Amino acid sequence: MDIQQTPAAKKTFYPIPLSEEVEVELDFTQWFESLYAFNQNFLSEIRDAQLEDKPKPQKKRKRKQLGYRVYNVPGGERQLCIRNASICSEEQIRDLWKKNKITALSVIDHKITQEALCALMKQAGELGKDLHDLTFSGNTLEKEAFEHLASLIEERPSICELGIERIPLNIEKIKMLGKAVLKPSIEHLDLFSMELNDTSLEGLIKVLGEDCSLKHLSLGMNEITSAPMEKLAKLLNSHPTFKCVQLNGNQIGFKGAKKLIKTIDPKKEGKIFLKNNPIKGDEKGLLLQLAQKKKIQVIV
Repeated sequence: MDIQQTPAAKKTFYPIPLSEEVEVELDFTQWFESLYAFNQNFLSEIRDAQLEDKPKPQKKRKRKQLGYRVYNVPGGERQLCIRNASICSEEQIRDLWKKNKITALSVIDHKITQEALCALMKQAGELGKDLHDLTFSGNTLEKEAFEHLASLIEERPSICELGIERIPLNIEKIKMLGKAVLKPSIEHLDLFSMELNDTSLEGLIKVLGEDCSLKHLSLGMNEITSAPMEKLAKLLNSHPTFKCVQLNGNQIGFKGAKKLIKTIDPKKEGKIFLKNNPIKGDEKGLLLQLAQKKKIQVIV
């Protein structure tokens, strides 16, 4: 039996019941191609069925941009955070004051104008009857703004915490700040990352030395070195209200920290934080030994 030969064919012999053998040639290339085509069609049908069952993605609704956020604070209180004053109307903010028990106001809009900032402080003075915490971060505070801040704190003696962050202060602005800080109600002053150097700190010490009721002074992440530490210690000694001074993240070395602890009155109670300063491990141990002779607690 003659069968035409092909390159892809393979000769195979199969036994049959007639006790004779027949030579059969099978084209495996054609068989694999037909099997592959069947599988592709089958998989394509499965994919089409899955796509039909899959829900169509819904278009996301664009959230309306707000220039403010109101956060919940334990006790049913609210914190009002101004993010973009340019898209906040005066009526919106006034409505927020009336409908919420706002105890904290933070302004983190670094593009806010002096006019808008002063208007916000004026409004807080009128409506912020529950206000006790003020924070300004990244804003530009000029003379007019400091004057409104001093008036606000005077109108609202409930304000006991004041934070000014990431706003460079020169000597003139420190003097203007003093008018706001030197109020009996202010107990907590936070000057975080203000680019304060030794000259700035000495000016602040001079302002605070007149009269203040501060319990907590935070000067973290600035450029303060060891030079004014003795003057700072004398300020702490002269004000019995001081309970905590935070000096983390500055450039105070071992000599400055030692001078600060040595000058502190042995009877003075409170805490001094000196973390993340250029003080070595063995030097930290010496400072802690020195602090054991005092009532004040040192954290390095």
